[in-house]
Amino acid sequence: MFNAWHRRALCVGVASGVTLIGVMTGSASAAGPVTAPFTECPKVGAAPSCDILLVVNPDQTISVLGDSSVGPYDGSDDTLVGIVNNSNAAINAVTVSGSNSDLAGFDGDGICTYAAGGANGSGFTGDSYCTSQQVAGNDPGDYAGPGTSFTLDPSSQDDVEVDFAGNGLAAGNSTYFSLEGALTAAVVKARKGGLNLGYIAMGDSYSSGEGAIDSNGNVTFDIGTDTSSDRCHRSAPAYAHQLQAALKVSDFKFVACSGALLADFVAKVGKAGQWTEGPQLNEIAADGKTNPGTGLVTLSVGGNDAGFPQIMAHCVIVGIYNSEHGCTSFARSAAADGFKLLSNGGSILVHPDSNPVNVTWSFCTGSCRTWAPILRHGDVLVKVPSLAGLYEEIHSRAPNARIRVLLYPQLFPDHPSANCTVGTFTSIGHITYRPHLTPTEMTELNALGAQLNQTISAQVDAARQSGIDIDTVPVSGFSGHGICDSGSPWINGVIWNTFLHAFSILSSISVFSFHPNALGQAAFSAAMQAKL
Repeated sequence: MFNAWHRRALCVGVASGVTLIGVMTGSASAAGPVTAPFTECPKVGAAPSCDILLVVNPDQTISVLGDSSVGPYDGSDDTLVGIVNNSNAAINAVTVSGSNSDLAGFDGDGICTYAAGGANGSGFTGDSYCTSQQVAGNDPGDYAGPGTSFTLDPSSQDDVEVDFAGNGLAAGNSTYFSLEGALTAAVVKARKGGLNLGYIAMGDSYSSGEGAIDSNGNVTFDIGTDTSSDRCHRSAPAYAHQLQAALKVSDFKFVACSGALLADFVAKVGKAGQWTEGPQLNEIAADGKTNPGTGLVTLSVGGNDAGFPQIMAHCVIVGIYNSEHGCTSFARSAAADGFKLLSNGGSILVHPDSNPVNVTWSFCTGSCRTWAPILRHGDVLVKVPSLAGLYEEIHSRAPNARIRVLLYPQLFPDHPSANCTVGTFTSIGHITYRPHLTPTEMTELNALGAQLNQTISAQVDAARQSGIDIDTVPVSGFSGHGICDSGSPWINGVIWNTFLHAFSILSSISVFSFHPNALGQAAFSAAMQAKL
């Protein structure tokens, strides 16, 4: 970039390493006050020495110092950066970050292009480390210094990991490199590794990809997630897999599970929502521990707590046997406690079941906490946090992670004017049923979905107040692609199980019903990427 020279606030983190001698490009003076000029860098282009010096302190925090008399070595905005290790241990990497700095936006004029034979200069002291490719301006290597290399964040040019060769930058030694951005201030962290590129995908069936069928009605599930003992139904088209591929993340955990409640994040509940797997939070780190190597957590949760599986199943049956009032009144009643739980948390008694439609819970306080688990065999007493509390606990265990919370898509058209046939069912007695939802029912269900999203958004806002990098991921792109909508459907209507289950219409409703199909999951992925 050759825009006007400007300085931006940056943040630097350090990776602690082993004490063996590694990179030794220069010796540091005895630890003490460091002042300009910074001689850790040679003269390169227009820069007589380091513009910026990173000082690794004895406690392995980093101080960022600037020399106001030195400008960019290219006369524009490429910055010569030195680093000196004044700690008593080698460091393997430092991570340099700057909001809106584009410091990793390397554009072919790194310091090695100023080496002998390079396009931008006649050489500088110590330039023999530059290879022919670096001299030719091949990014990002042309910006590297002696014994250094870069690891890039595929989702951001505001962050870069600077890696030190061999056993690291040894105690008492220094080296240098160049960046596109300019440092004026730093927020320092010490940690192992560099960039936090690990990704953990959590949540319920909307995140696991259950129902993500293709145009032929087929879906491929991850191994072990479509068995008699585990039906978390993590599918190949799930947005988490697409996001992993787009971000080129190798450290990836996919733990979302069909039917997951808030309780399934914090306790061992079993059956639908968790099956034989443990609490989802423990996949980040054990209680009281941290996983600083996780850089991204995505999730969707709340729909099951608000009773939507029961609501949709009930309204489909009501559509056959009863009035629309039966659907709307049941929906409001079922969702009310769910919204209260999502906002406030509390002690609940969960009734596990292999079918998500049959999983129920109720608030449990006072004597209920003592007697209910005894009298109601198989039920599980769980103290669950509010959504904001859950997000804060995710941050506590993954302190360096961005948290992105998927909102739920609207299921039906904005202003339905006619009945919507959601599926066709033929019983063993060859009786054909065409369950439908009326405009009033669809409007009510859309309103409850909007209220769910508003509840989630308010909880995200509350968590953000404590300094967490968290945001909602709206899915407005689904407009026109709902059930009985004008465009191609991204959400399944009612899908029926085999007629062998047809003695009960309720048990014949597949768990794939009312879930995003493969096109819907692709839309989720695009929405997620837009928020990173």
